[in-house]
Amino acid sequence: MTAGQNALQFLKENGVPEAEIERATVDGTLPFVVLENLFRGGATIYTTRELADRVAQTEAVVIRVRRALGFSDAEPDELIGTDDDVTAIRRLFEGVQGQSLNAALDSVRTSASAMEKLADSIAAAFGEGVGGVLDSGADPLLVADAALAENTPAGLVGMLTHVLRHELAGALRRERANRLMHSDLPAGAATEMAVGFVDLVGMTETMEFLDSEGIASLVARYEAVAYDEIVRNGGRVVKMLGDGAMFTAPTANEAAVICLSLINLAGKDGVPPARAGVAWGAVIRSRGDIYGPTVNRASRLCDAAPVGEVMMSAEAADRVTTINHFGVGDRRFKGIGTIPVFILVAPNVV
Repeated sequence: MTAGQNALQFLKENGVPEAEIERATVDGTLPFVVLENLFRGGATIYTTRELADRVAQTEAVVIRVRRALGFSDAEPDELIGTDDDVTAIRRLFEGVQGQSLNAALDSVRTSASAMEKLADSIAAAFGEGVGGVLDSGADPLLVADAALAENTPAGLVGMLTHVLRHELAGALRRERANRLMHSDLPAGAATEMAVGFVDLVGMTETMEFLDSEGIASLVARYEAVAYDEIVRNGGRVVKMLGDGAMFTAPTANEAAVICLSLINLAGKDGVPPARAGVAWGAVIRSRGDIYGPTVNRASRLCDAAPVGEVMMSAEAADRVTTINHFGVGDRRFKGIGTIPVFILVAPNVV
């Protein structure tokens, strides 16, 4: 059996066009095509029209579903659908009976948007691993066969499903607690909590002296530390911002501890120093994100904070009882107006 024979057969059976297989064989990227199709999980055998027929929807509706997932429109004769796609789209419409199409697509769009960053991170990890093997001089055909035999995507998808189940359970637990705490509020009403922003100062300048691998390593190190510290101290990561983090906490004390901890851990091992801002107030939560004046206030406070310090709104400072803080007067912020601000006195947080 010649090198790459299993991989080539696999790709043909999965509907990959001969021209694409030939190009990937010539340019040495066949392992990536194999991984792409392993993740897809089935042969691409349906055009948009055929996919629409099998899910009993119009072609226009299927196109809108694909757009909500972030996929561009396909050519009329282009194969873009698998049997799994048929099952997923059918389940989508079965699960949203009674809802409008726009509501269903809004759910799809939200899920796809949340998963995009995760997909990019996983793809980058695979790219580095496979790319490193290829750069070492390995035969791309042998690497493609090995990728097929190992089928790492199968185990990874299983683990992601496991993690997602736990994350969903945790999110629903938080929703239940929030409902009990604010049972007198109508659905969708704002609830009070602490919002924090932590910003790495000088990240742009630091990246000027790093190559792409160094930048990726720096961001990954900081994100790992930020996630651990935020969760360890009772907060929840809302989003990572490239050069910082946005989080919520049920109390201002917890938010203050999180900020001081991250500032204390920054400025080491090549990670730039940090500053932070904390505000307390009403927050509107929607599909994993948060909105409202409290969010804006926390962001502005972070931007204005001196390096290595945490700046707080008066509402947050009034609720911080275990860490010393002092007022620094009124400050004017664009879009917010003039508000009194406070600075935490940082103990040696570890």
